[in-house]
Amino acid sequence: MTTSHDTTEHESTMNLRDAPKSMWVGLIVGLVALVVNMSFTSSQSVNGVVTQCTSINIAAFIAAAVCLICGIRTISGKLRRPGRYPMHAGIVLGAGGVILLLAIVHVLRGIGIISGAC
Repeated sequence: MTTSHDTTEHESTMNLRDAPKSMWVGLIVGLVALVVNMSFTSSQSVNGVVTQCTSINIAAFIAAAVCLICGIRTISGKLRRPGRYPMHAGIVLGAGGVILLLAIVHVLRGIGIISGAC
């Protein structure tokens, strides 16, 4: 006796086209922004000694916002409608987590804690 079942709801694939677009956008923006730098630096010195230095990376803040949105959309899209994105859940959710981690890294880059000029 054979039974038929809907493959879009029960089987996962490893096809790259079955992943959410937000996953690819987040990964690409998050990785490309690691090498893009648009920063502003301000320093103050007294008698030739730097007493205050501030560095802000605008590109990193923009990348952090894009990564945050894409990471949330990737994870929530897979959890809410798993049949819409049949790529294996572990891959999609793991990539969403990496994208959210990239958002945190870019915030730290934006405020100058990671690779700041000061």
